[in-house]
Amino acid sequence: MRITKGQIVATALAAIGAIAGLGRFVTEEYPTLFFPFIGLLALVLLVSGVLYAKANMPGLKALPRRPTETLEDEVGDAKEIWMSMHSGSVKLAHGDLTTSSRKVRVVLTHPDDQALKSIEKVGGGATAVKMAIDIRELTTELKRVGKQVRWFKGPIGNSLLIVDPESESAWARIEVLVPFGPAAERPGLRASKEKSPEVYGRFKSAFNALWEASVEPED
Repeated sequence: MRITKGQIVATALAAIGAIAGLGRFVTEEYPTLFFPFIGLLALVLLVSGVLYAKANMPGLKALPRRPTETLEDEVGDAKEIWMSMHSGSVKLAHGDLTTSSRKVRVVLTHPDDQALKSIEKVGGGATAVKMAIDIRELTTELKRVGKQVRWFKGPIGNSLLIVDPESESAWARIEVLVPFGPAAERPGLRASKEKSPEVYGRFKSAFNALWEASVEPED
């Protein structure tokens, strides 16, 4: 059976309404839990989009969890990558952003921003203090080897990877922050520029806007 846009939109809107209504009903602290609810809404929209994509669009691949392969294996011989991440803790541990000669452009959460506390509440991982330390360390390492890095004041939301952004073989992968879910189990969506240019273009435009809205790291 072919899934229509109308069915997807109706399902997404119904789910969003249910989540928002449940939040106000369950707790009086709904305003302080705004970030977790936004994450849930993003997940609903992603799942809805994936259902529609699988039924109607080529060039999109749903990922049930974060890839287990290293960044080097995932991007292969790519000449340039763009990334936006909450803290980059995993990349700092692996060291795979600083070991190659490829061009790298990275956006991280500003280490002094309160957004890290919101991520700590729902991220299922490191504390805000640990993330801030990792951000500063990764920033230092990236700058040391001549990579581009900026900090964004506010919640980045969902992590994004774009590979060889200006080439015809470009592709992008977005990873969804699922509230209270382990980082390794965050689902994602991969879009090919060749087969799904519209979705790829949206991801690329989003990163460019994020980059322009970010600031140079403090020395």
